[in-house]
Amino acid sequence: MTGDTEQTFIRLFGECVQAARRTAGVSQSRLERDADLRPTTISGLERGEVDMDVYSLYRVACALGVDMRDLLPSHEETATWRRVEPMFGSSMPYCDTSNRPTGGGAHAHQPSADHL
Repeated sequence: MTGDTEQTFIRLFGECVQAARRTAGVSQSRLERDADLRPTTISGLERGEVDMDVYSLYRVACALGVDMRDLLPSHEETATWRRVEPMFGSSMPYCDTSNRPTGGGAHAHQPSADHL
């Protein structure tokens, strides 16, 4: 990834985590405890300042009761955001998980906190 694309992806990733966390009705500190993350990890992630390794992503998904894919912006979202961001600024949230398919197919897996 180029630097701009990587930063866009990380920012959108944080927005997706924030949307899923709010939908679950969980505070940042509660999610950090449930996912066994250090304090301020989620707030930094949601601001687009912190990247996350795959296993931490898995723990966050388990703590929220969602599929890992639901926390990742799609290629289309990242490409679209890079085109519209200059017009609206970085404060425009873009991650919309409401239209995404969940489960099904060969990758269907609903993680739970029991798997940690």
